[in-house]
Amino acid sequence: MRRAIEIESRGSLLMVQNWLEELRGNIEITDKKFSELSIIAAELSENIIKHCGKGKIEIVYHDSEHPYIVTVSENVGKLSERSSEDGISSKDSLGIGLGIVYRLSDEVFYEQYGKILQIRSIKYCTDFPSRTEVAVLSYPTLADDKLNGDAFLILKNKSDLLCVIDALGHGKDAHQSAMAALNLVKKNHKKDIDKLIGDAHEFLKNSRDLRGVMMSIIRIDYKANKILSCGLGDVMTKIFLPNEQKTLYPLTRDGIVGDHFRRVTIQKFEIVRGAIIAVFTDGISSKLDIPLAFRAENLVRLVNSMVKKYGRSYDDRTLLLARIL
Repeated sequence: MRRAIEIESRGSLLMVQNWLEELRGNIEITDKKFSELSIIAAELSENIIKHCGKGKIEIVYHDSEHPYIVTVSENVGKLSERSSEDGISSKDSLGIGLGIVYRLSDEVFYEQYGKILQIRSIKYCTDFPSRTEVAVLSYPTLADDKLNGDAFLILKNKSDLLCVIDALGHGKDAHQSAMAALNLVKKNHKKDIDKLIGDAHEFLKNSRDLRGVMMSIIRIDYKANKILSCGLGDVMTKIFLPNEQKTLYPLTRDGIVGDHFRRVTIQKFEIVRGAIIAVFTDGISSKLDIPLAFRAENLVRLVNSMVKKYGRSYDDRTLLLARIL
């Protein structure tokens, strides 16, 4: 079930709440979860009206093993380092801050397309025990370019899967190639992660209109207590440990998925509670470092400050941070 609502006046807020009530009558969701979902949708809608004049809210229900609802806000705005704090408002900001949205959401993702900021809030319908919190920030190269050559995927189940993709070049063709590879990974996500990269290579190699990509895939296997990692090309992964000034460096092989392919191998690391996994494209400097004093920081503020410090404006930039709870 899906509904997109143009937000232009306070009458639009009523349309959002009416749709949520209609959705509630057709799904199973706890009262507490629904109340929190309503607040998230209302806060995002209010900020559009107050600070942008108009925008769009899309609400999508996903019927999976652990059903969840995605609320997508799309409007003109900028994400600042303090956006996740309550009561923050400044010129071109998102209004009162995203603190309440961040607290009530099970996951929050952000993507910037020129002047357009897209916020995706995920709320599970039942008390599904999330074992990671994730924040992502992704920008395209040009200020007016709405098509990003980077793509990312987060799937949560008995094990969690994280995937970041960087297509060669920029713009429309890079975006199509990145999304094609991402959709293939999503469709076959239960396969071993090295097989997912191999399958993407064969698919892209035999597609006349698609270019090569670089990609890294992480699987957090809670049953085995392992972090599995593999990648090809310049999409790096670092694992920052919580209680010591130590960083683990999963290696990626040189090459291009869909072009110059080299067989990848899966590396395994012990799960450490509180560790932060960073997966990022080459639009983020390889010098990316999260000092020990900041490893318990609010993840939304952290991803924004890291992109601001280490991002390269001349390239597509994506940084995914996942903290193991």
